[in-house]
Order: sequence, then structure tokens, then C-alpha cells
Amino acid sequence: MAIKIGITGGIGSGKSYVSQILKKLGYEVYDSDSQAKRIMAESAEVKSFLIGALGESIYKCDDINKELLATHIFNDDELRQKLNNVIHPLVLQDFQYRASQCKKDIYFIESALIFESGFDRFLDKIISVSADEEVRINRVIKRENCQRDKVIERINSQMSQKEKDKKSDYLLLNDEKVSLLSQIEKIIKELNINKV
Repeated sequence: MAIKIGITGGIGSGKSYVSQILKKLGYEVYDSDSQAKRIMAESAEVKSFLIGALGESIYKCDDINKELLATHIFNDDELRQKLNNVIHPLVLQDFQYRASQCKKDIYFIESALIFESGFDRFLDKIISVSADEEVRINRVIKRENCQRDKVIERINSQMSQKEKDKKSDYLLLNDEKVSLLSQIEKIIKELNINKV
């Protein structure tokens, strides 16, 4: 059975980039964001909760209205927590099923909320992808063409990068100076030596 490894980090840290490298190396990576969006579009339980909380306009042709949802989620801690309580168990169940089907020695999950969701209890090791806050802010502004204050708002709504780093087993520094590939290969080598 594959060991389960989490990839976490704040917005703009480069989690998705690390996942792309892992996929090129032949590993499977469960993208919790895209899977959560799929579950939000398909699950009757989630649909019922969101329509009840935010009205019919939260769905456009059976797809989630991402902009409207983001506006509510980043400005309402109570709503965000309630939605997380509905969606996280469904994502975890989906992840565990897929991990059980994995043919590789290692199965990865990419999620910004590994600790906040309690997923860390179901993983063997966790990798934190870290970058300087200013670098992260600039990456998100460039990637999403959004305003600086909105990015800072999102950063502040998440667990701090320092705390994620402290709680993780491995640290990947994504500062565009040290090779990410060599850092990843070193961690994979360690994981294979110290199989849980």
C-alpha cells in the first residue's frame, strides 16, 4: 500500500508547481482543490448547504459560481467553517479511496488546508512548500490579475506559513534560487529509505 504524503503551503508558495514536478517524475497527486470543486458541483449534500446559505445564484448551470463563493468565503469565517465541515469529510473519503487504488509506493495530496482540515492525521508525512511572503503576493497578483489587498486578505485567512513549516516533516524552499527538483528528489529518496 502506498504511503500518503501531504503537500501544503500558503497561497502562492508553489504547491501546484511541486505537484507538476512530481507528476513528471511519475507520481500520482490528488489535487484537493479541483476535487473539492468537483464534489461541490456533484454532491447533493453540498449543493443543499450552499443554496440554503447563499441562494440559487451560487450555482451557474450546475457549476459553482467561484467568484461569488470566494467573496463570501474569504469574508465570513463562520460560513467558511460550516462549508469546510461539510466538504472536508467528503474530500477525505474520496482521497482515501483513490490512495487505496494507487499502484505506486507513494501517493501525494496537494492541499493548502492539510492542518486546518485535520487531514494531517491521515497522512504519513507532510511537505511544506515555502516562499517569502512578498514573492507569494507577487506570484498571485501575476497569476490571477488581482489586487494586492485581496491577496493579503487571502493570506491572512490561512494558517501562517511559519506555522505550516513548523508542523511539517519536510520543507521545500521555492525561492527560485535553489533547485526544486533536487530538493524533491532528496525527499523522495528519504521517504523510500524510511518507508512507514
